[in-house]
Amino acid sequence: MQDRPDRRLAALLALLVLLVSGPWYGSGLADEQPRAALAAAIVESGSIEIGPYVEVLNIDPAIRDGRIHSDKAPGSSLLFVPFYAALSPTGLDLRDDTEAILAVQAFVLSTVPLAGIAALIVLRTRRYSPTVAAATSASIVFGSMLLPFSTLGFGHVLAAALGLFAVDLLDRSRGRSGLLNAAGAVAGLGVMVEYPMIIIAAVVMVTAWRRHGPVAAVRVAVGGLPFALLLLGYHQLAFDNPFHTPHRYSQELDGEFTGIGIRLPDPGTLIRTLVGERGLWVLTPISLIGLRGLHTRRYLTSEQASQRAIAGSVLVAFVLIPAMRVDDLAGTWGGFSPGPRFVVPALPFLAWPVARTIVRFPRLCCVAATISIATMSIATAFDPLPPDASFSDDPALVHWGGRILDLDLRPNAFVDAFGPMGILGHLTIVAIALTLIWRTLEPERPADAAVE
Repeated sequence: MQDRPDRRLAALLALLVLLVSGPWYGSGLADEQPRAALAAAIVESGSIEIGPYVEVLNIDPAIRDGRIHSDKAPGSSLLFVPFYAALSPTGLDLRDDTEAILAVQAFVLSTVPLAGIAALIVLRTRRYSPTVAAATSASIVFGSMLLPFSTLGFGHVLAAALGLFAVDLLDRSRGRSGLLNAAGAVAGLGVMVEYPMIIIAAVVMVTAWRRHGPVAAVRVAVGGLPFALLLLGYHQLAFDNPFHTPHRYSQELDGEFTGIGIRLPDPGTLIRTLVGERGLWVLTPISLIGLRGLHTRRYLTSEQASQRAIAGSVLVAFVLIPAMRVDDLAGTWGGFSPGPRFVVPALPFLAWPVARTIVRFPRLCCVAATISIATMSIATAFDPLPPDASFSDDPALVHWGGRILDLDLRPNAFVDAFGPMGILGHLTIVAIALTLIWRTLEPERPADAAVE
């Protein structure tokens, strides 16, 4: 019986995400078009070449021997294929209805996965109390880059959802082979969506080994093997080598190579990633305050120690990615972005330390979460991809300030349907959902954190 309120709360948080993020569309850049073009090519011509859609591409194709391919990992495009196929009978076509197709892609690949993240965080932190679980989910989902990217057809939010789901399956497996296979399969699909997800796949495998022995790690690997073979096969078809990723051939349409590569971590880039003008800890301070939960002087059970190791290793590894990535066009932030976007898949792993920090320092977390939610809500409503230094000298906050003063909102489905007053309708519906969540919260139970 105890699970019912928690599940209701999880469902309401997921609904809130759909209501908050779903109506926003537009403002996407080069990351969206190649993903949609690959899905369109598969559906319309049974091909993985996206040359016929060159008019809808921006700067991110992968070109080899005159053939144009998506320069993204293919997983999100493959997942979008059935949705694009379902749209085809309606007459929608990527070349003629680009904005509509990209809006659907963003909802399917980003908004819905973020709703899943919101629900899963509630269920994974319900051992504390409904209030702490809801506060943890809201702080991370609405107070991090997950929110603005949930309105764009990029792969980061989908990868984040798959990573958290893979770890959740591992936690629930208790060594059972079926769930271990499933955890490996979800992690493998995550790698197909975003290549850096190999980090989480490795963490899942190592954790399975430490908890249940080498056989468990093999079962995880077996679950992920079909997706690894599918990814290698795609590379072979597109680039004539199973180990050549699209980034190797990423170019602008005029043929200029974008200079993507890997190096040893650059200290200056690492500092900018965390405390630059749009650094992770500057625009979303909950990501800094929440790290307090990784520290404890109390005894940790083996499960708690494992969760701390997972969260810590994933967060550190993904924070290092911008400092290791060489990309002359994208820079520290990964191009136009409200922060270091390559860190986004790791953000759900803040749930474990944030929940513990909320229990110990609720007022401090409330302040940090309020600032984080405010900045990310502004980014979502006005511009989720503020220009980087190669296009503008304005910091992100200055850019958003100008958009606010001009009342320059992004396209919104409510505004499209009802005119300027539609934004009030959107806010009213969100307020109703918040009221339902508030009423669902039970009287506070003692947080089960004393043993930690």
